[in-house]
Amino acid sequence: MNELMLEIILELTEDMTMEQLAEFRESISGDEEGILNEANKG
Repeated sequence: MNELMLEIILELTEDMTMEQLAEFRESISGDEEGILNEANKG
């Protein structure tokens, strides 16, 4: 994972609850489409 990806994920997740983080982690596990879906949700 590159630095930009890490910054984006930090931005997306900094205000999430533990439950939301768990769902986020599930949605992106080995799945680039999941990352895009999460980014577009917010």
